[in-house]
Amino acid sequence: KQVRTKFKWCISTCKNVALTIQTATGLKRFVEDKGCGKWFGLLFPLVKSRDSCQPEQAIEPSTSTATRPTSSRSRSSSTGASSVDDLEDGEDKAEEDVRSNMFVPIRKNKNKNESEPVGLSD
Repeated sequence: KQVRTKFKWCISTCKNVALTIQTATGLKRFVEDKGCGKWFGLLFPLVKSRDSCQPEQAIEPSTSTATRPTSSRSRSSSTGASSVDDLEDGEDKAEEDVRSNMFVPIRKNKNKNESEPVGLSD
């Protein structure tokens, strides 16, 4: 159990460094200050290559539906059988799909006293 805990700590340290320190000098200074052993040099490149340490390459869930029409467009344009109207129809369908899948919370109106007309005062 101690080895597992130590390994998890090493990975979290490498991940934290990969996300915060961007220069080689800063990395070298961190290793010297913390007194990291040779494990850091072996584990850091592996952890840095993981998707969790590269947020700029992350794919947002909302873009996954938008990428489908582009792949079909590239296939149809490579065959040369598509027209401009087909592409426009595909874009319209993709927009409708995104709108139908989008969740928009609806606020309920507060109960108004309907017996009193608005704007009339005694």
